[in-house]
Amino acid sequence: PEFQTRILGNGVRRVGAPLHRHPVVTTLAVVEAGATRDPVGEEGLAQLTTRALAEGTATMDALALALRLEGLGTTLDTGADWDSAIVQVTALASRVDDAFAVLAEVLRAPAFPEQELGRLRAERLADLAQLRAEPRGLADVFFSRLLYEPASRFARMAGGDEGSVPRLTREAVSRFHAAYYRPDATALMMVGDLDMEHAVRLAATRLGDW
Repeated sequence: PEFQTRILGNGVRRVGAPLHRHPVVTTLAVVEAGATRDPVGEEGLAQLTTRALAEGTATMDALALALRLEGLGTTLDTGADWDSAIVQVTALASRVDDAFAVLAEVLRAPAFPEQELGRLRAERLADLAQLRAEPRGLADVFFSRLLYEPASRFARMAGGDEGSVPRLTREAVSRFHAAYYRPDATALMMVGDLDMEHAVRLAATRLGDW
């Protein structure tokens, strides 16, 4: 398909492609908020922030958000690698407006509830405990330490370790979100059974005043 790019006045770059043979639309927001932006001593902050986006917003707690997504027949996928963070929804074309509204609220107004952050930190520590017991996982950790200088962010785990994860407070998560989740650092991909002018209007309505 032919891809079309529009840049909103606030810097959001929208890339879209019509694909009418399937009655669904995938919307993927890519934000320059990956693990390379973690402050020293707060490794894992980018990944925690991205995972916490799905735990509620200013108007919906985690349960209400989950029920809203279920009602739309979609799920919210989030994640972060070294370079970027992503938020993605796929919905029927007939429900794309409502699904996009949810994605925009998750991006712009996450609540970061302390209870959910505590659960996510505990899950990361449990993952680390499991990794420490697996030779393959340990090999990856020590290879990175061998390959990179100790001062390099790449020498430390993208998701943080037992020393950094407990220091990832709600204040740190909110600060990271405010610093890096910005319109001029966000690209929006919209592909599917959607008129591109409709996609532009949708992006402008929900993200144009960000």
